[in-house]
Amino acid sequence: MARRGLKDLGGFGQACIVLVLCLAGVAVGLFVWGDDDGGGSGSGSASASASATVPPDGASDGGGSGVPVPDPTVTEGLELPVKVAAPQPAYFNGDDAKLKAALPPAPGSDATVTAKVLHELQEDTLRLAGVPGRMTASCNGGQVPNKAGESTGCTIVYEGVEVTWAVVIQSVGFGSVSYQTLQPETGVLVDTGVQGAFWVMYHDKSDELRCDVMPHVSVTRLDRYSGFECQYLDRTRTPARWVNVPVVLRQFGVRFS
Repeated sequence: MARRGLKDLGGFGQACIVLVLCLAGVAVGLFVWGDDDGGGSGSGSASASASATVPPDGASDGGGSGVPVPDPTVTEGLELPVKVAAPQPAYFNGDDAKLKAALPPAPGSDATVTAKVLHELQEDTLRLAGVPGRMTASCNGGQVPNKAGESTGCTIVYEGVEVTWAVVIQSVGFGSVSYQTLQPETGVLVDTGVQGAFWVMYHDKSDELRCDVMPHVSVTRLDRYSGFECQYLDRTRTPARWVNVPVVLRQFGVRFS
């Protein structure tokens, strides 16, 4: 068959071929552009979604700013092992009637000076301990001297721990003796007394209180750091933090400073 060029088809044939080519071009364009507007748009959204940073639950401020929000369960510091979750029923807490009930019967008015001194020193020793305990009492030489200016040592043994008090005779006359007791160098530290005092002083400050593991009864120097600590959880900060306070035994009981 002989080949013919466009010019051999005549005007009508050429017009038909041009029309077919135009329609084909339009179809191709619609296919390409339609994919960009529809599928292309969906693909673009998927890409944007995949690349967006989605913070984990609780790690964003919720406002889209990306600012981290601290985890409320995280705390600063290490917690001490003993939880103080309730008051100590035996703790005196400054209740003189409760303290006196833990003492042996008070000596009568006709009792010896030694008996009166020893009863008073047992009361003072209980104030140090903060809770009741078994006690024995004695003075050097078996009695308090009855001469002004003289002194002696009297020892109260609380649950096996000795607390020695110095007793100074100030005056003697007309059947009476005036004396002064001096603060001992060491006192008795009781774990339940420490926990009772800590609860009373700090439970309004925090709902989480803890203390060191301590011997039930131990000896410690007065007005000095005992080597033990208690702590409370400070929730006024974020994250919350454990605040440790040293245990100090003073003349009238346990304090934290």
